[in-house]
Amino acid sequence: MAFTKLFVAAVAVFALATSVAAAPVAKAWDESKFEPYDTYHARYIALKCQDKHNTKFFDTCCGPLAHGQALSTRPAECKPTTTSSTQDDDGEDCDDEGDEGATTLNPTTTTKAATTTTKKATTTTTKKTTTTTKPATTTKAASGATHTGHGTWYTQNGVAGACGKKHSDSDLIGAMNFHLYGNVDKVSSTCGKKVLITNTKNGKQVTITLADACPSCNGSGDIDLSLGAFKKLDALDTGLINIKWQYV
Repeated sequence: MAFTKLFVAAVAVFALATSVAAAPVAKAWDESKFEPYDTYHARYIALKCQDKHNTKFFDTCCGPLAHGQALSTRPAECKPTTTSSTQDDDGEDCDDEGDEGATTLNPTTTTKAATTTTKKATTTTTKKTTTTTKPATTTKAASGATHTGHGTWYTQNGVAGACGKKHSDSDLIGAMNFHLYGNVDKVSSTCGKKVLITNTKNGKQVTITLADACPSCNGSGDIDLSLGAFKKLDALDTGLINIKWQYV
């Protein structure tokens, strides 16, 4: 029962958290109540929790540990096989000085180089008359279904996203929730797609490029945004906003 209450509380906080095989800590994560987000996020990926929703395993193993709780208090199936060490039973958090018993998990990033195909323009010349065909300039409107969910933000930290490329915090990019992204260990068909996002509260809009995956985004309409993209919609200290979006 205690774990159930803790897990419910964690999910409420977790909906505000962010991403990707590489998304960093969201502003709403409270480390005075839970274990460090990076430690929890890495274990979440190692246990493949994103593929085990609505299972007994997810309820038992996929929630965050309470502040000071040791991983050894959980069943053996909750301990990732890739952990380099196991947390001490004394329950002390790992800190910047490197306390013993820390669990370190490094998510695997798969990088694939994009293939670019360049075609030369065709010029047709007939009796001193040169006819050059240029592609028509069109403006794309938002297309497809409208999705609704939550928008949060994360920092890049010089790490390549799940789509395989590094970006700066000012780039207008985002991380798609794992429901629509698919396998977060592979490059998805969503990578590189453009999305028009609207803040439903103030009407502000931004068009982003999908460049990452967000395994900790619970809703199928949630998108984790770069600092630059989020600032186009609202102030960073807002933390979480309601959004609607379409592919463009």
